[in-house]
Order: sequence, then C-alpha cells, then structure tokens
Amino acid sequence: MSSSSPETSRNSNYDVRISLRSIVFFRNEEWIDDSAIDAIMETFSKKYDHWGTYFFVPTQILNQYMRGNKSNPSTEYRNTILAMASKGKEAPSTNVMAFAAAHWDSHWGVLCADFAKQVILFGHSTDKGVFPKRTHELQAFKTWLHSCGVEVKSWAEERLNVAQQGDGSGSCGIVALNAIERRFDPAVELWTSESSKFHRLRYLRFLLYL
Repeated sequence: MSSSSPETSRNSNYDVRISLRSIVFFRNEEWIDDSAIDAIMETFSKKYDHWGTYFFVPTQILNQYMRGNKSNPSTEYRNTILAMASKGKEAPSTNVMAFAAAHWDSHWGVLCADFAKQVILFGHSTDKGVFPKRTHELQAFKTWLHSCGVEVKSWAEERLNVAQQGDGSGSCGIVALNAIERRFDPAVELWTSESSKFHRLRYLRFLLYL
C-alpha cells in the first residue's frame, strides 16, 4: 500500500482512494461509510467487469437523486448505460447489470437493474425476505436509469437475495457488498453473523493488497 497523503490510502493497482478513517470502519461490527462502499465497488469493477457488463453507480449520484437533485448524467455514464441496455436486449442470456448501494437511517440496501431480464431487484439485510417498502430509494434509482435513456416503467420488480443480519450487527454495508458480489460470482460465500469478520477482512484485503 502506498500513501498519497497522511489521510488517504491508495490501491496502487486499481487507483482506488479511500481515507484511513473509512478503513478503520472495517475492524469491528461498525457501519461503513460511502467512501468505503464506493472503493469496494470500484475493486469489483476492476476484478470482475472484463466485458463491460457491470456498472456500479457511485453513492454520491444516487444520493443526489434521492434528494431530488435530478441533474443530467454525464455523457459517459449515459452512453455506457445505453450500451448495456442494448447488449442486454440483444443477448438476454447474458449478465448485464447496474448496481447501486442506497443508505437511509444508517442502513445500507442494494438496488440492481438487470438489463437482460428487464427487472429491478431491491433488498437489504433486515427486509425479512420480502420486497422492501422503501419507495424513495427505488424511485431514485429508476429515475436515474430513465435519465440515462432507459425506460423501466414496464420492468418487473423483485426482491434481491440479501443475507439477513441479527441484533447487534453493524455489518449492513458488508452484507450489501456481499449481495452485489454474489450476483456475478455465486461462488462467493454468503455472509453470516459467524463469518462476518472474515468478510470484513476479505474486503479490506481487496483495498490493500489486490
């Protein structure tokens, strides 16, 4: 690991930047912040997305739409999403997906747009196995997709399979990342309360050593 400043760590292979304060959140059963979520999703992009079939929405963008700031996406983002939507339509058997992590009341959830199946999936670690009633986050994600030129009004909505955390767990962000990663690599072990420390150290390793 090399340091670009006293407060920032940089993954030299993936050019991921994350504050040391954010890294500290990985040590115990603590809520991880936006910076940590974005950094791990960036490593997902570099590690798994070799064919341009996965897109990871930065948390800042979804936050803006959740606040009602519907600024136009960049031309790069718009073209990328449109290309993915086209690829999913042409090859419905492929995995072409966009992911976003949404947080509310110090809790993380996961949204996924499956372009091939034309379905939006949504879940979080305390949803008790039913589709979340968090319409605000869902609508923000759909609005962002629409602003990129993807019409999702006719898309189905399904619950995303997310491991469920118990009382005393602060790993909702880790569980959210685990749910995302398992969408494109089902061999990844499902998060459990017993394996929580393993998953935290695993994602920390993604940042420090990959």
